[in-house]
Amino acid sequence: MVKVLGFEYGGFFIWSKRLEQGLFAAPRVPVPGQASVSLSRTELSALLEGIDVTILRHRKRYDGPVLAA
Repeated sequence: MVKVLGFEYGGFFIWSKRLEQGLFAAPRVPVPGQASVSLSRTELSALLEGIDVTILRHRKRYDGPVLAA
């Protein structure tokens, strides 16, 4: 699960995303024991798309069931 605390004009927001299958590519934490990390917009977008920017590969993603026509 990824939780995001952000700020837009007017206040803060909390957003979360949980994967049904696979893993998020966890960013490296700059200080051991620290639970939070700051990401750029590009890094956050890559994280949510399943791209590991340190090794540049796609992570396994959930596709959902295929519906019969």
